[in-house]
Amino acid sequence: MEKFVLIVVFVIVLIFSFVGCEEISYEPVETQVEPVEKSVEEHKVNKNDWKSDFKKKGFTDEEISSYEVILTNVGITDYHDVEIVENGRMHSIKGKIYDSDSHWLYVTLEDRKIIVVSLYGISEYYKGYNVDLYYDVDGGYVAKYDCEKDVVLPYNE
Repeated sequence: MEKFVLIVVFVIVLIFSFVGCEEISYEPVETQVEPVEKSVEEHKVNKNDWKSDFKKKGFTDEEISSYEVILTNVGITDYHDVEIVENGRMHSIKGKIYDSDSHWLYVTLEDRKIIVVSLYGISEYYKGYNVDLYYDVDGGYVAKYDCEKDVVLPYNE
């Protein structure tokens, strides 16, 4: 039995040695990447405005106007590329703010009324890297985002 096992192992090693003896050549491949420059105007044209996305999902002008008031009061005037997910009475909306790839605004609606507005992706200073800007309790407004300084401040009327 031991001789049989040794023969099988020897045959397997022999097979792998013949198959593995191919010569492999690694040649570097040269690639050239041409820079793509876009003007600020072109970038802004490609952004999807949140209001048009909401209209496509069947929101009324009055609803959109009420959302705009809340967003403006918490410092968000550029909200785009939104994704709207509906789950019965609830809607979850995620979108980019300003020209940031790291800042996201999440809006939660219940019965088409904003109940929470949260900013994600801000500096490490804030616990959990997200801050509620609006919470539909006790007047609603909690904080305001200052885009120029990239800081969240307590909300003052």
